[in-house]
Formats: sequence, C-alpha cells, structure tokens
Amino acid sequence: MADTMKPTKKQRAILDFIEQFLAENKISPTYREIMDGLGYHSVATVAEHIDNMVAKGLLNKTNFQARTIESTSNMKMEVDFETEIEKQIELGNEEQAKILREAWKILKKA
Repeated sequence: MADTMKPTKKQRAILDFIEQFLAENKISPTYREIMDGLGYHSVATVAEHIDNMVAKGLLNKTNFQARTIESTSNMKMEVDFETEIEKQIELGNEEQAKILREAWKILKKA
C-alpha cells in the first residue's frame, strides 16, 4: 500500500468513528456528530480531515449532501491488514506477517 493511502492516527480515529456510527445507526454521521464524538472544537477541522481522506481514497462522499460519507471498505480492509502486519512484525512474528501479506494478495484478486 502506498504511504499516501495510509491514514494518519487522527484519520484512523475518524474512519473508526464513521464505521462504528454506520454500524450502530445505519446512516452516516454528520460533520458535527464526528466533531462531538471525537472531541474536536471545529466542524472545519473535521471537514479538512474528511476532504484529505477523500483525496487519499479512504472515504467517499457526495458534495453538498448530508450524511453521504462512506468508507471505501476495500481500503479499510487493506488498512486493517497493514496494521495487523505491522503489529506482527513488531512482535517478531515474521512468518505470520508473510501469511497475512499472501492472504491480502488473494483477497484483492477475488
């Protein structure tokens, strides 16, 4: 995965919040709900993060329409795989990291 696709820690928190909100409410959160949920002080800060995440391909949204934020599930899955691979490498489990890389290659082809 290209470095430009990997979310920052704040972007990852927003991505996780959106996923959880969608799962619980069956609709996308508003910028204000994201702001409140993550303790930001400005909707503009949320908007900037969302715009950057759309540019990275982490999120999709329809401009000028409320509640249209959605994660690009394949990207989220790839981020999850990369995070787990990094975790396994940190733990010294190179073989497990290799297995995860191969599994991701297979899933991408499916």
